[in-house]
Amino acid sequence: MGVLNELEAGSKAAVSIIPRDAFGNNVISATEELRPHNLTLSALYVNGSLACVPNISHIGWNEFGHINIEFIAAKAGDLLLHVKGGNQSLSGSPLPLKLNPGPLDVSNCLAKWKFETNIWQIFSKMEILIHQQDQYGNLVYGLYEFDADNIEKETHLSIPVADLQLEEVLPGIQLFSFSQLESGNFLLTISDAKHKRSIDTMPFPYTVFIVANLCFNSIGYCDGSASIVNGSGLNDSVVGEIAQFSLYLVDAFQYPSFIEIESIQVKIVMENDSVHVQPSIHPIIIDSNFLLFLFSLIQSAGHSKVLASAFNVIYKAEKSGIYEIYVFCGNTLLGDSHSFRKEVRAGEVDVSLSKVVKSAPKIPKLESK
Repeated sequence: MGVLNELEAGSKAAVSIIPRDAFGNNVISATEELRPHNLTLSALYVNGSLACVPNISHIGWNEFGHINIEFIAAKAGDLLLHVKGGNQSLSGSPLPLKLNPGPLDVSNCLAKWKFETNIWQIFSKMEILIHQQDQYGNLVYGLYEFDADNIEKETHLSIPVADLQLEEVLPGIQLFSFSQLESGNFLLTISDAKHKRSIDTMPFPYTVFIVANLCFNSIGYCDGSASIVNGSGLNDSVVGEIAQFSLYLVDAFQYPSFIEIESIQVKIVMENDSVHVQPSIHPIIIDSNFLLFLFSLIQSAGHSKVLASAFNVIYKAEKSGIYEIYVFCGNTLLGDSHSFRKEVRAGEVDVSLSKVVKSAPKIPKLESK
């Protein structure tokens, strides 16, 4: 077999096979059909997991009587190339193969919100993780300077991006952040303005809201540490039970923070599973007369929707297991910036749903005492 060099992902490479008979003699037969030998390639990581199956572009004899396999490998990393004829590994296999990432492909980069929300409080630090990728999805190391274009949806006006910061948080992954100083609905596009290319998944729509407090002449906010999340719905329970807990939103000075219900997000996820429980969220009405007074003040402040500072969350888990409950006000994680963990236990036995898994071939004899 030939020796492979260090290559760039997507480059054409070749491996040579010296064919031999059962006694170790070299076989030179440029006319022999190679299809029956069923030669295959696979690239594995050093831990044995599959990295990729290289795309074979050509198999044939060369001028030296060797079998040449030309291929293209797209997955970057320190790999081991396994060469097989049928189900048998060839002598000398696997071969070490190092593939480096190709050049950055801006359109193929992957951008994700650092927090799984697109609703933010005003003056928040907007944070997006950008996975810098080549055309094959490999991470490209280094800090690439992206540009940001922020458009207000209703007016289509470009909003200046303040204090844009780029930070490499992991090799090939950067944190793209800036402060949001205006409220409204926006479209964010991250791009390479010099080369006029943007990330394919752009633009990102997002909403920035103002939190009102009892002093309506000023802009308030919700303090994640000072706000309260409590109730029996955070405790261990049994499947099928209706669970409930409440949120009380305040700012750092303990004044109630009034927001739209759309800004509250509650995620209830089973540990190590894809089970999500969909809760219902309802504002808590404290006093109807006070609510009417509050509504008139909020309207005079320019808000068209009713706001609330307290909410009830109701849900029902139908699968037993350990759950994590995340409560967000916009991008702010409530509960002292951590999730709530609870166990949902199985309910009583339902005979109609129970079944025999395996019948015993012999029933043991019972001895009477």
